Amino acid sequence: MARSLRRRIGVLPYVANGISRLELPRNHVYKTLMLRLTGLMTVAGGAADGTLTDEQPMALLRDIRIIRNGSEVLQSIDGGTAFRIAALNYGVAPPLTPLAIPGVQANTAFEAFIPLDFASYGLSNQSLSFLRAVGTSSLFLEITWGNEGTMITSGDRTETLSAVQVAVESHPEIMDLVGTYADKYVRIIDRQVTAASARFEIDMERGPTYQRIILKSTDEKVAAAGQDTDLDNNIINSVKVILDGQLYLLDEIDFDQLRAVNKVAYQQETMADGYAVIDFCEDGNPAGMIATAEATEFKVQLDVSLGTGVTRVKAIPISYTAARAALVG
Repeated sequence: MARSLRRRIGVLPYVANGISRLELPRNHVYKTLMLRLTGLMTVAGGAADGTLTDEQPMALLRDIRIIRNGSEVLQSIDGGTAFRIAALNYGVAPPLTPLAIPGVQANTAFEAFIPLDFASYGLSNQSLSFLRAVGTSSLFLEITWGNEGTMITSGDRTETLSAVQVAVESHPEIMDLVGTYADKYVRIIDRQVTAASARFEIDMERGPTYQRIILKSTDEKVAAAGQDTDLDNNIINSVKVILDGQLYLLDEIDFDQLRAVNKVAYQQETMADGYAVIDFCEDGNPAGMIATAEATEFKVQLDVSLGTGVTRVKAIPISYTAARAALVG
């Protein structure tokens, strides 16, 4: 019987607009890394408060990467999206202490718990894609940081961050576990919308086997003080998913309707604005996953509107490679 180990691995210090890297132990098999973002913000001077972004303080983590064997990127995802994926996986959002509406204040604390999961959540076999550290030549967690402006935009006050860090724990590592597992990939495909279109296409990589595709739409504008920015439900109108040019896996599904289905399927009290999930195996049966190794094309086609600011649509596929026998067996 496999044993589990939970341990504190280390701390990544804040480097404004820079990169911090932490080497992960390679003794066992990882199910989840728990990231705990903490820090303080001081706001001073000026007369205009500015605007909090929707996914602060997680937005401070512009990119979270798991890098194996020197160059293989298994996961590359921003902190806000990682937080939302965790809420879908667990049916409840992780603990969060965001900043309040900004104003003159000293040492206001913020905190966010961000699970980085390797388990195949939503499938009947969650151990399918545990991350095998044993036998790798290197394994790193890397964070690309933003700065104060990724949490508060506009205004004329001065914001200063202090005591910011990400503490990393394993939850858990599995000992004495052997077997063949698929590799799970979570990486963002980011596209800017420059005009309204009924055929806005995002080409998906062919080769992996897909469990989910998460959609995220943003309208990055400077709003009036006190209003949230970024996440927007009014960018994507409807969704199609097309395999090999003629097989429609989704056909003109309304974005709001998809979000309503997600709310029930993932037991969410509310769905975060701007997010919707295309799930190919909501019943947990891996047989529903979409294999693309022999596909000629695989694409998401959206009907999109143009927002008032910089409008973006992001597709975040949850996909797997190798160990096909484990996927269908």
